[in-house]
Amino acid sequence: MDNLHDYRSGDVLALDVEVLDDSTRLWNDADVSTWFNRVRERVGAYVPWFYISTSALRSADWSRTIASGARLWAATWGANDGNYPGPPDLGGSYPDWAVHQYSSVGSVAGTSPIDLDLARAPGRST
Repeated sequence: MDNLHDYRSGDVLALDVEVLDDSTRLWNDADVSTWFNRVRERVGAYVPWFYISTSALRSADWSRTIASGARLWAATWGANDGNYPGPPDLGGSYPDWAVHQYSSVGSVAGTSPIDLDLARAPGRST
């Protein structure tokens, strides 16, 4: 939180739930919900977001994170060819997704490779 500067109400604050750098494990539901609560203590009301692969999502219970109201940024690439493969398979592990990262090899305005994502308004289907 000490590195969060110029936060404005409504800005997206997302937690990247991946094994990165020198980490040895993926954060679990308790870790994620604790982080969201600590952020809330510092910034007040906000909508938490978390980014996670659908395989990691399906392998655990996320009831505390769901209860926090966190919006899901689901990563699953299918063929990873830059084409949209259809909605992510959440396997019943989360009520819905807000953003789907579906490729890491996309191209936008001549820039490639680049991650491609599809975002949806709350309550909207693909």
